[in-house]
Formats: sequence, C-alpha cells, structure tokens
Amino acid sequence: MGGSGTWSMLSAYPGLFAAAMPVAGNPSECDAKNVAATPILTVMGTSDKIMDVAIVRNFVNRLVVLQDDALLEIEEGWTHEVTCTESYTESRLDWVFGHRRGRF
Repeated sequence: MGGSGTWSMLSAYPGLFAAAMPVAGNPSECDAKNVAATPILTVMGTSDKIMDVAIVRNFVNRLVVLQDDALLEIEEGWTHEVTCTESYTESRLDWVFGHRRGRF
C-alpha cells in the first residue's frame, strides 16, 4: 500500500493502528479528525512531481491542532520515487514501531 492508501486507512479506521508513516501520499480526501486518532510521521520530497508537499503540509498542520503527535519531514531534492524508497530509515522506523496501542 502506498502513502495515499495509508492516509485513507487512517481516515477509515481511526485509532486502529498504533502509529503510521504515510510516505509521498495525498491526504486531501481524508477526515483529519479521524486521522488524528493515530500518531503520524509523514515524509515528502521537494522534487516530487506526483504529490504536492503543500497539500500534505496543510493537512499535517490541521492534525497538529487536533493532536500533538503529527510530524512532517521534508527531504530537499527528493523525487517521488526517491522518497518512496529512501524514507524508511532506522530512526523513522524506530519512531513508528516505538508506539504501542492499549489492549483490545
């Protein structure tokens, strides 16, 4: 699943995931209140010709108002393809997998 699919899952199933890392995706059709139920770390590249950094920045700003665990990291010069392959660094994955949900 890509970044847009990740955003959509977070919107459709609020609070289901402990954390998420949508990469180079478009959240514009998502419900910010639903997405805010999950900690987010999203990554975008400044040279992405497929996804718009400004759209993601605006959406993340809305999430920050709703919750404080929403992060946007922008990589200078990264294209869509580079963002999709290089975003999964050890520190970012540690952030995602460092979150835990309560018991069901």
